[in-house]
Amino acid sequence: TPKPSSAASDVYKRQDRNRVWLTPSRPNTVARPHRTGTGVLFCNEPWRRLQQRCCICPARVGLPIDNARVNTVQATRLTLICHARTAAQKLARFPRDEPLELDWQAQALSRAGDFKRSIRVLCGPELRTRQSAQLFSAEHEVQDALRDCDFGAWQGLRIDELQEREPEALQAWLRDPQLAPPGGESLAQLCQRVAQWLEVMAQRPGHWLAVTHPFVIRAVLVQVLQAPLASFNQIDIEPLSRLDLSHAGRWRLRLPGAPTPSR
Repeated sequence: TPKPSSAASDVYKRQDRNRVWLTPSRPNTVARPHRTGTGVLFCNEPWRRLQQRCCICPARVGLPIDNARVNTVQATRLTLICHARTAAQKLARFPRDEPLELDWQAQALSRAGDFKRSIRVLCGPELRTRQSAQLFSAEHEVQDALRDCDFGAWQGLRIDELQEREPEALQAWLRDPQLAPPGGESLAQLCQRVAQWLEVMAQRPGHWLAVTHPFVIRAVLVQVLQAPLASFNQIDIEPLSRLDLSHAGRWRLRLPGAPTPSR
């Protein structure tokens, strides 16, 4: 939302149900926020034409500007996809750098049509995320910030094995997000890494798809919802599940609607 200028003194607010309009003292003209594919466009429009429209977003309010000037707020859309299933997920095992169970080469680009508009694809450096990215696009950018949580000496161990060998260490790790596996990364460190990555992505407008890991997606949810770290282990992320976010001033969770049935 643009900051108020000197012209704001000529503006009064009028509330109409759930809509908020800022109307200049000049008759027949209003500053109308209009959403575009890349952001929010603020422009003047005749009052009567505005009355016929119902697309005003209550979360974004425009200030009066000259007809010749346009102020565009660039927005970022971010879709996170969990990689497809691996043997480690099936066996409840701390993962190594392992391939997918499915024949990803036979299914390459099989999900490229999931998005109507062109989308740029990012992925973690692991084999399973790079193979999963091929389901959506032949080209992708590897980002180290999307790597999985480092489980250190626990990599390759099944949860029940670790429970038998180091029950106290496992329970302490599950209770305290500040604790890390031996030689690994704590959940608090993971969330800090993800928060820094989100700050970078907020400066990259457009629609991005990031193929990553369940732990990374959990950390994203904790950051966006400003939830306590204790809620981290209360989130389940299924293979190829999807999380949609948008950023126009701050990160928001997007819940996509059901597709319109064809007639």
